[in-house]
Amino acid sequence: MGSLCHVFFRAGSLARLEEQRDTQTSRNITLFQAACRGFLARQHFKKRKIQDLAIRCVQKNIKKNKGVKDWPWWKLFTTVRPLIEVQLTEDQIRGKDEEIQQLKSKLEKVEKERNELRLNSDRLESRITELTSELTDERNTGESASQLLDAETAERLRAEKEMKDLQAKYDALKKQMESMEMEVMEARLIRAAELNGELDDDDSGGEWRLKYERAVREIDFTKKRLQQELEDKLEVEQQGKRQLERKLADLQADSEESQRALQQLKKKCQRLAAELQDTKLHLEGQQGRNHDLEKKQRRFDSELSQAHEEAQRERLQREKLSREKDVLVAEVFGLKQLLEDRDSDIAGLTQKAEALEAELQDISSQESKDEASLAKVKKQLRDLEAKVKDQEEELDEQAGTIQMLEQKLTEERDQRALKQMEVQLEEEYEDKQKVLREKRELESKLSAVSEQANQRDFETEKRLRRDLKRTKALLADAQIMLDHLKNNAPSKREITQLKNQLEESEFTCAAAVKARKSMEVEIEDLHLQIDDLAKAKGALEEQLSRLQREKNEVQSRLEEDQEDMNELMKKHKAAVAQASRDLAQMNDLQAQLEEVSKEKQELQEKLQGLQSQLEFLEQSMVDKSLVSRQEAKIRELETRLEFERTQVKRLEVITGLSLCSSRDRGFSECLPSPRRPTLQPSPSGSPSLSLRGRLPASTDNSNPPPSPGNYRLPSPANAACFIFCLRSSAGERGSLALLFIFSKLLFPSPLSLPGP
Repeated sequence: MGSLCHVFFRAGSLARLEEQRDTQTSRNITLFQAACRGFLARQHFKKRKIQDLAIRCVQKNIKKNKGVKDWPWWKLFTTVRPLIEVQLTEDQIRGKDEEIQQLKSKLEKVEKERNELRLNSDRLESRITELTSELTDERNTGESASQLLDAETAERLRAEKEMKDLQAKYDALKKQMESMEMEVMEARLIRAAELNGELDDDDSGGEWRLKYERAVREIDFTKKRLQQELEDKLEVEQQGKRQLERKLADLQADSEESQRALQQLKKKCQRLAAELQDTKLHLEGQQGRNHDLEKKQRRFDSELSQAHEEAQRERLQREKLSREKDVLVAEVFGLKQLLEDRDSDIAGLTQKAEALEAELQDISSQESKDEASLAKVKKQLRDLEAKVKDQEEELDEQAGTIQMLEQKLTEERDQRALKQMEVQLEEEYEDKQKVLREKRELESKLSAVSEQANQRDFETEKRLRRDLKRTKALLADAQIMLDHLKNNAPSKREITQLKNQLEESEFTCAAAVKARKSMEVEIEDLHLQIDDLAKAKGALEEQLSRLQREKNEVQSRLEEDQEDMNELMKKHKAAVAQASRDLAQMNDLQAQLEEVSKEKQELQEKLQGLQSQLEFLEQSMVDKSLVSRQEAKIRELETRLEFERTQVKRLEVITGLSLCSSRDRGFSECLPSPRRPTLQPSPSGSPSLSLRGRLPASTDNSNPPPSPGNYRLPSPANAACFIFCLRSSAGERGSLALLFIFSKLLFPSPLSLPGP
């Protein structure tokens, strides 16, 4: 690639590019170095500013400390301040204990509410399972009802098909029978006319005329009666038709209302299913939130237990430090008192030494005094030294006893602390009370020990003062005696001993000051620990308040879910009640349909039997009264069959709409009570159909129908006129019936008819 660049570049281009690259690189590096130097310089400047501020603050504090160092009130303040801090520490410990109790009560409330939330969630889950089971039962019931309805619809269609087939067969047979009757009637009338024409030549016409007139009157009477019956039947049929139309309109309205109710019920079921699904989803979310809340609660419990343990440890450490501090303060006061006593003793001894030096100087100037008096003075000095040593030994013994008491107190304190920790694991409240009691006992013991030490120090001081007075008296005597001794040399050994005692007392004072400084450092550490505990307490309070807010939110959500679940339960119960009512109505309709089908089957069997009887009668041409009764039965059965057909159709419509019925209206309101026909025995002994709205019986008794035995054959002209009148007045079906009756009157003998 480099060779290609060398080839394709002009001469000097590559060198110029390299120079530009070096220039740009050096410029970038220079800018980067300048930025780094600027950043480092700014950081160094900030650091120097902070150091300068810290130095000024330290210098200011040192100046103020130098200003108040020699101030006596400042010494008093530094002496009293630890006691105030101890009291404040106790107050803070009590406040911490109260806060711990409040946190415990809040924790108990949170646990109680969490248990309530768990119970509510369990109750909601049980309700959801119940609702699910009820919904499945309702679905199964609906499926079974739909299966029953499908089976019933199939049965109804099959019955309708059979009814149509039977109706078609019946109409065909009826038409065939009517045509055959017309043919037979015409044939008989023609033959009767022929026979009458033949007989007119032989017989006289008067008798036949009377018979003819009588027959005409009877035919007129029968015609009027049949016309009246036909009009009555037409009126009854019109009334029935109007009633059926009204019923049909009512049924159509009920059907539409049932359809609307069914649509509403389906929509309601879909809405309930959707609401149940939403409730399940919401419950799953609620369970997830409950699990999260339980996790947070467990984490909070662990943190709270850790905080309790840390607070307990810090409280115990604080109590231990406060007790040690009290002991050290007492020791400091004791040491100060001892130092003051030592200072006073040293001052007295220095005064004694100065007096002795003066006496020795006087004694040295008085060498001429007696040696006996010098020996006596030396003995007195040795006695004084021995007394001073005894006093120092007593002070050492007292310091040893104080240290032993302190060790015993620390051992007892440690044992009691162990016992307190064991009891705290069992009952924290009792442990706290025991700790407080033991604290009071320790304070009383410490006060007693301090009083004893003060009393002992007071007694020692008293004894030392007595000894000092006695020593002063002895020194005065010695001074008097030394006035006489002038030639004795001074005792340098006693002076060195006094100097050594003075150095030891100064060393003890320096050790006490050092211990005091270490105590102040420990007190500052305690203050820092208290501040840390306060910060931890604030963090725990914030966490507790946050958990309380979350708990309130969860509680409100659970209450809303409970209200939604109650509404769903009410809706579900209403739907179940409606389904049970629909099922009961379905069962009733099924029973009614079975009864109607049975009655229909019985009627069909009776109709078939009557048709067979009719065929047999037509073939055998039996007695006229039996034929008329059978025809009446046939008509009654036809009307009953039509009534049963309408009843079956109505029940089929009701069965198809039974599942869609309204919850406020039952079948007793939407359907009229059917008028069922009843079979009653006729006067002839055979069962006949009795209906409401039958034709009224004729009340005209002026012209009763003649008996069949009195009929006579009319003339052919009169017969033809009679047939014409029948056809013109009674219509087709009425004329056929009258022709059939007239043929029976004319020809009582049986005729053989061809089969269908």
